[in-house]
Amino acid sequence: MAIAVPKIVAAGTTVAALALVVFPPEGWGPEVSHATALAVFTVGLLATAVVPEFLAALMFFFLGMLFSVAPATVVFSGFQSTALWLVFAGLIIGVAVGRTGLGARIAETLARRFTTTYFGVIGGIVLVSVLLSFVMPSAMSRCVLLIPLVMALAKRLGFEAESNGFFGMVMAVALGNFLPAMGILPANIPNMVLIGTSESVHGVFLQYGSYLLLHFPVLGLLKAVMVVLLIVWMYPNRLKVSVERTSLEPLSRDETILSVLLLAALALWSTDSIHHISPAWVALAAAIICLMPGVDLVPGKAFIEKVNFGSIIYLAGILGVGNLVSASGLGDHLSAWLLGTAGLEPNQDGYTFGVVSLVSAALGLISTQPGIPAVMVPLAGDIAAASGVPLTTVLMMIVVGFSTLVLPYQAPPVIVALHMADIPATRAIKLCLVSAAVSIFILMPLDWLWWRALGLLG
Repeated sequence: MAIAVPKIVAAGTTVAALALVVFPPEGWGPEVSHATALAVFTVGLLATAVVPEFLAALMFFFLGMLFSVAPATVVFSGFQSTALWLVFAGLIIGVAVGRTGLGARIAETLARRFTTTYFGVIGGIVLVSVLLSFVMPSAMSRCVLLIPLVMALAKRLGFEAESNGFFGMVMAVALGNFLPAMGILPANIPNMVLIGTSESVHGVFLQYGSYLLLHFPVLGLLKAVMVVLLIVWMYPNRLKVSVERTSLEPLSRDETILSVLLLAALALWSTDSIHHISPAWVALAAAIICLMPGVDLVPGKAFIEKVNFGSIIYLAGILGVGNLVSASGLGDHLSAWLLGTAGLEPNQDGYTFGVVSLVSAALGLISTQPGIPAVMVPLAGDIAAASGVPLTTVLMMIVVGFSTLVLPYQAPPVIVALHMADIPATRAIKLCLVSAAVSIFILMPLDWLWWRALGLLG
């Protein structure tokens, strides 16, 4: 019976997609209804994994173009995204980290510091992820950097690929780099979209310090604690290898070159606000050097055999769905409808906080997390007018929403981490659902209390 459930859900979303084409909602033109149908169909396949993820993405491209649902620039927009090229480069760097032995060396070093207990391993990974979030502006970059190292560390600790320990360590990287970073202004793509749209639409300039004070205590610190506790509780394991202090061999020629390359990339990632070079192009430059004849950190054969090109197609599809939702006006229709039925009124700050947060979180199911601020920020002025809540406060409520991850496919960095570790995205669904429940029923109320203590809500 359990095996049939995903197929039933996928069939249901397919029927719903067809119904949207044949019986579009009143006031929805073909552009919106057809885009909705394609998004529902694709998300149904991705969420249930009844077909391989890359195949779901290919079907999205095919149907989008066959039925002219949107221009090619929208359907294939994922291939133009810097996020995709960052992932592509990261996969190459990951191969280099494994081939040269640098990953095993770093894993050995980490094993001596964070491996007293399984709890210490998971906590150490999340701590490193959060600290990197302050200096590296992209969750994708951080995942690309850490996943090969953590995989090597898992192997060093005796965790097999199918074990709870291996999965827990990978998810500590994936969620530890994505969720707590919502509380740090320049540390995530959704945050950056929020900054850009707030400035361009409303002329509101968000400040690092006030943003950190408002969001990091709950969305950053408490979510980091939540990630550690949930992983240790839901995927328990014990260390199977005792780490003895032995002397390490000197760095090889390849390890030395790769170490210098990674340190240079890290320095450029950390200072992008100065030189304004995208993290994607920094990573791609490092990947090209790895592939260069004479350097040969990743020979041509290893590039063909080891790089998972299915991940690239999948990510392009995910990003394309988000852009389709935004470009077609679907997101505007849904969010406006949801907020229109909510009955926002002045002097109900707590209710407004809950509505905006939950609507934003729900929107991520079809637009993915980076698409939420692109859709919600333009509506913030109307929400502020209806509720009497200051515009900047409404914008901050949207952050609470997009910091709630319900399913893995909503967050490209999480998907990238899973694909780099060769873990099916469906395996992470349970953890994401439980973390979403904790976020909604425990952390959102705590966040509301924190905002009240700061005097933002009445």
